[in-house]
Amino acid sequence: MTSDERFWLERSPSFISALMDQNLTGTYQSVHPGVTLMWLSGTSLQLFYNEAMEFSEKLFFASIPVALATTIGIVIAYYLLKKIFNTEIAFVCAVLLALEPFLVAHSRVVQLDALVSTFMILSVLSLIAYLKYNDRKIYLYSTGIFTGLALLTKLSAIFLLPFIIFAIITWYLLDILGPEHKNVLSKENISNWIKILLSLGIIIVLTYVILWPSMWVAPLETLQYVFGGVEWAATTPHGSGFYMGEISDGNYDASFYPVAILMRATPIILFSAFLSLFYLGMNIHKRGVSDNEKVMILIVSFILLFIVQMTLGDKKFDRYILPVFPALGILASIGLCSFANTVYERSPNFSFNGINIKERINKKTVLSILLLAIALIQATTLISLHPYCLSYFNPLAFGGPSNATNMLVVGWGEGGDLAAKYLNEKPNATDLLVADQYPGFREYFNGHSKNMSEKICYMGRVYYVDYLVFYVSAVQRDWNKEIWDLYKDKEPEKVIMINGIEYCWIYKA
Repeated sequence: MTSDERFWLERSPSFISALMDQNLTGTYQSVHPGVTLMWLSGTSLQLFYNEAMEFSEKLFFASIPVALATTIGIVIAYYLLKKIFNTEIAFVCAVLLALEPFLVAHSRVVQLDALVSTFMILSVLSLIAYLKYNDRKIYLYSTGIFTGLALLTKLSAIFLLPFIIFAIITWYLLDILGPEHKNVLSKENISNWIKILLSLGIIIVLTYVILWPSMWVAPLETLQYVFGGVEWAATTPHGSGFYMGEISDGNYDASFYPVAILMRATPIILFSAFLSLFYLGMNIHKRGVSDNEKVMILIVSFILLFIVQMTLGDKKFDRYILPVFPALGILASIGLCSFANTVYERSPNFSFNGINIKERINKKTVLSILLLAIALIQATTLISLHPYCLSYFNPLAFGGPSNATNMLVVGWGEGGDLAAKYLNEKPNATDLLVADQYPGFREYFNGHSKNMSEKICYMGRVYYVDYLVFYVSAVQRDWNKEIWDLYKDKEPEKVIMINGIEYCWIYKA
């Protein structure tokens, strides 16, 4: 369990209870606002969970809808990419996204980042599909719906509102650079832009209002809370952070998100995405800006501008940049397909037993072999990490997992269950009192626990508890430093290791 899941495990049932009790203002539970998550997880818990079940079962039923929603999102992205590009790029992208550890990790968590990432990229792809085939109104409607869903999920999705305007204007302005050099600044085109934006605005508002009952009865008060949340998210650091060996309030410099992306994305995604930029530049140089190049320019713009938005805010975590990962997957799929074509076209003709091999192998065969190799690598990585995919760090960036604790905050609660499992195997486990530092331990421990911040240390000695469980992200940020200093040079009874990283240290008091 991650530290934030405990909040959504409380808010989601409260949301459904408020709805069933017709206390519609009670469906406002958080400034985030997390409405989509509370609909999904709250409904699942209402249908399948009962108090007799264990905590792990409650977490399972709350997380399943998030995993299903992100999976369906990949399927819809496949359909949209097939329309925008072709089947090959769409399929490669679906495989890459389904096997990218950072995305997979968050799709298993009862939290907002996977959902908002899914809705944001579907909004952008729907808009691009509409701009490319503007006679298909379904893409305009889906743009508005997915934008509304993203805004109902997390405040950072407010990025979509100016980006949609930017994307529409950029798409038509790029026609000037296209092979036909169209005149796009006519009154008719400008009028069309305004109609598109008005239509989108109506659909976004309707989606937002219909799916959030609090908006039915107290729209102004609800929006006031939301806008206050935007200000809070932009101006209030987390208060406890760690980056590149230094403890801070969590408001890091401009290098943070680029470093986080390099450390959290797989080498395959990163290399292939950069490769697509090479092909983008080469294609523009050869034939100008066609529709495919315009799509890529918008995807690259989405990535860069979202990084800028998140960098400007004072509250920073690596997971906040998750929405760029599906966009990186799209670029990576374009890069891989282009590379496969290049390999095929430039490979020499050769024969074996009188058979011309190149004539027997087409471009799809080359791409299939390449994709199979990549899928095996990615799947092997996921299997080796399961179920702790959050522990993934790029082995080629900044020293990989072995150096991750010197670079970023590591650990969001994962591994606490393993510490609890170890202590549960003690013969007197139910009688033990354990001091822990971080959420994710006590929910699985059969004995008694208390927070290490409570008074357990006096005159340089620890009293009242049987064991202490220190957690990596807490130690990184000097939480309970006085107590840690008493134990850090001693041999722990047990160290919980995940992906070569020490997550928990268990000491007998």
